[in-house]
Amino acid sequence: MREIGGLSGSSGSRLPVSVGEHEMDIRLVEAPESQSGVIGTLLQEYLRQLSAFTEMRTDEQGSFPYPYLNLYWEEPGRIPYMIEVDGLTAGFALIREVINECASPHMSIAEFYIVPAYQRKGVGKKVFSMIIGLHQGNWQLSVYRNNQAGLLFWRHVFKEYALDT
Repeated sequence: MREIGGLSGSSGSRLPVSVGEHEMDIRLVEAPESQSGVIGTLLQEYLRQLSAFTEMRTDEQGSFPYPYLNLYWEEPGRIPYMIEVDGLTAGFALIREVINECASPHMSIAEFYIVPAYQRKGVGKKVFSMIIGLHQGNWQLSVYRNNQAGLLFWRHVFKEYALDT
């Protein structure tokens, strides 16, 4: 398991973020396959929230199908990250390197989720900063047009980093 944070050279790298009186220890950890169940659980909550903006429906077991999760441990160019705050699971990011003949190579944020307890506290913005620091180059992401909270978050992040929307 590789941890990524704001301090280089230490095995427990971290990026401190102050919220009010509390400084949060935010970690971005490349998830081993043994953590796929944790990401799968978080992914279901994320997809449940996204279903309000899509035609996405549950299967007969009440789960939202997501056929790509296992590919993050099987295919090169796919990277699953766990997000931790103060040692607790706080979300995930699924990143892809996209190489095809129709477009120039770029990185894509396939899925990005911060659990509600950590939303609107600067965690997502700091995690995005860590991710783009690790994966330099062109980026692509998609947000559902009627997902107002998602649109506001990403516009704020892009403005902060002077990126095009």
